[in-house]
Amino acid sequence: MDVSWTDTWKLRSELYAFFGNSLLKVMAEQSAVGLDPAFWEGFPLEAADGHLRSGLDGLVACARGLAASDRTKALEQVGVEYTRLFVGPGRPAAPPWETLYREGGTVLFGQPTFEMRQLFAREGVRAGADSHQFEDHLGFELLYLGVRGAAFADAPPTAEQVVEIKGFIETHPLSFIERLLDAAREAATVGYYPALIELVWGYLLWDLALLDEWAEAAIRA
Repeated sequence: MDVSWTDTWKLRSELYAFFGNSLLKVMAEQSAVGLDPAFWEGFPLEAADGHLRSGLDGLVACARGLAASDRTKALEQVGVEYTRLFVGPGRPAAPPWETLYREGGTVLFGQPTFEMRQLFAREGVRAGADSHQFEDHLGFELLYLGVRGAAFADAPPTAEQVVEIKGFIETHPLSFIERLLDAAREAATVGYYPALIELVWGYLLWDLALLDEWAEAAIRA
């Protein structure tokens, strides 16, 4: 297998883990790399897709704006936005659970939650209980993609796995991320999380193209 593909699979899994964790937990001092504009300026993917470019531009601009405050104040501002969008009080302004978008109701536990719970059990992934979140949280869906792809650097995906993973991306995170982004934009206070969600949207589209590229290369090989 070409070394460049090995590195790509590793990066793919690491980015999914980073995005997933960034959406599941409020930013803390030890995980505050997103406050550094240079972190986003040096993002390791070429922003060929419009959502990737827009998300990165938004994150750079937001980080630069927050840099005008001291670190504690910047963390507080980002934390307030996270809480407003994803936690509450009351109903979160931009609820991150797939069920609410796919089923159009107010019940949090729905078919997407059940589907994700089954997938986690099959892959031996622990989710939900430790964080008191339902399994169809966008962050968990991204972590799942990272876990599924963690071994690809050693054993690249088969054609069947490519089809399965593409189907997961299209059926789960891509089915509601646009509506999540719209809600986040309407209620944002500093703009960090809307930009991050748009970057994730672009990354999911990038991943679909990557999987297609791999499948085509495997056929030619």
